[in-house]
Amino acid sequence: MLRDSLGLTDVGAKNFRRGVFFCTLANLVLMAPIGILFLLVSDFMDHLVAGAPLPALAPYLAGCVGILALMVLTQWAEYANTYHKVYEESARKRTDLAEHLRRLPLSFFGQRDLSDLTSAVMKDCADHERMFSHVMPQLFGAAISTAVVAVCLVAFDWRLALAALWPIPVAVAVLLSTTRLQQAAGRARNEASLELADGIQEYLECAREIRATNQVPAFLERVGERVDAFEHAKIRAELTAGVSASSAQALLRLGIGTTVLAGALLIADGQVDFMVVFCFLLAVTRVYDPVNVILQTIIELLDLRLNIARLQAIEEEPAQTGTTEFKPAGHDLTFEGVSFSYGEGERVL
Repeated sequence: MLRDSLGLTDVGAKNFRRGVFFCTLANLVLMAPIGILFLLVSDFMDHLVAGAPLPALAPYLAGCVGILALMVLTQWAEYANTYHKVYEESARKRTDLAEHLRRLPLSFFGQRDLSDLTSAVMKDCADHERMFSHVMPQLFGAAISTAVVAVCLVAFDWRLALAALWPIPVAVAVLLSTTRLQQAAGRARNEASLELADGIQEYLECAREIRATNQVPAFLERVGERVDAFEHAKIRAELTAGVSASSAQALLRLGIGTTVLAGALLIADGQVDFMVVFCFLLAVTRVYDPVNVILQTIIELLDLRLNIARLQAIEEEPAQTGTTEFKPAGHDLTFEGVSFSYGEGERVL
């Protein structure tokens, strides 16, 4: 399903799954320092409250070194299985698209203008490449790692987990509620971009005729209008996406306040220990970072789906069929008995 909807090859789909796995692993490793800090503070609290001896710092330092080493390994694995593999997939994608264009009938090119095809081959392929290097593996990895952390928090204390995690589905729902507005603004921006590219291409191809007919000021005025239209469409698209993302991210911050409030009430009622609330406060400050990545990448995904749709429309065009070899027999053309000259002079042909 993902291969078909996202326009991937079989090798690209396999590499995409590997990238998601290592993104998830890297996000989970980034949560590990919270455990060391929790254990260290817990030992210090035992020393202050119960008079236990001060904890030895050597195990904690060793744990920090080990976690740093894991971070380096997981971040390197994530980079190698997202960026490197994505550029290889992008090369295959561009080559396959060019080969498919080569096999299309001439009627297809008569129905499409040059700026649209150029944008599809160059810009859409570049956006597809950026999506699978910066967006999609991180989106799926952040979603899976957040789900794992959420299950662990619920197992630890479901009341504090509910107070900490309730903003996540609400923020995602707020963002998805503006999907149609974002897609409409994105389509208007892409259309304005194609109009601008078409006007510039027309000026480049017809510059001699435009100058010969003294139409330079009028033509540049029309190009300027297209530039203004593209700027306005881009501003509207960025404003729609920015307001949606900012509103969703602002909702996430409410989770910190509800966690503090719920923790204070539970401590006052004697139902939980202070260290449990402290652990949740540490987790909340870290668990929202992958969620912010999810919110940002959802916006990019909604925007880039338009580019994927254009690429898939070209790929779904039926190629010209028939044989690639033609060997006629008995239909030779000859050029005999023909001459030409200027007046009575020497023959030129």
